[in-house]
Amino acid sequence: MKRNRVFLIALIVSIILHIATFLFFSFLFAKVDDKINEDKKVKLAFKRGGDIAKSDSTLKENTPITKPPLPPIQSQPAQNPQPMPAENKNLKQENSKPKDSQEIKEQTLPRSYDLSKLEVFDKNINSSIQQSQRANSIQADIARKLQNIPQETQNEIMQLYGDELGDYGEAEQDFIINNLRDIGRITQYYLSKRGYPPDAGYLGQQGTNAVEFYLYPNGDISDLKIIQDSRSMILDKNTMTIIQIAYKDYPHPTTKTKIRIFVKYYIW
Repeated sequence: MKRNRVFLIALIVSIILHIATFLFFSFLFAKVDDKINEDKKVKLAFKRGGDIAKSDSTLKENTPITKPPLPPIQSQPAQNPQPMPAENKNLKQENSKPKDSQEIKEQTLPRSYDLSKLEVFDKNINSSIQQSQRANSIQADIARKLQNIPQETQNEIMQLYGDELGDYGEAEQDFIINNLRDIGRITQYYLSKRGYPPDAGYLGQQGTNAVEFYLYPNGDISDLKIIQDSRSMILDKNTMTIIQIAYKDYPHPTTKTKIRIFVKYYIW
């Protein structure tokens, strides 16, 4: 019984081994056959391509060659320069990069300046120089005109007008310089004629005030006002009244002129 069982097992194992060996070789041969078939297909395709090329060449040999008619000769346009290859462009760009960076560095580097040599440019320099020269010329002209009048009148004109007199026209300047003393005298004449304000005299008030007004060619006045008070309302009010009486005797200018005069009050 044991021998039969061993024999049966050995037989089964042998059969399994034979089957496995058969399957292995059959699978291997199948792969080899597939590869051979593919090689045959490739060779066949190459042969067909060669035949087509040969047939094309034979057709070309059999067909007569006809020369095309020569085109009319035309002047050839100037050939445009061919663009450089990309490699050369890249090389140029690479070569130019360090130069650019070097230039940028040079530009960004701070420069040292000699502050003593710097000059300030101003568009208004010329105009300001011209204005100052003109003002100096006007002041010199006024000083020359003032030499012909008494020193006391010169002082009063400079106190009342100052540098503003240089802004007036020549006709206004001449009228003020030549007639301001007479306008002051006429005003003081009417002040003494009217008499000292009794209230101010009783209180012992005295002093000097200054008035301003515009005098016109027809003899009229306007914009009368006190520009320097005498610290006495009685005296200032009396001055306004005196000017409104005395202006009729003032000399007439050739143009509208701003008049400023002192009015003085003294108790004798």
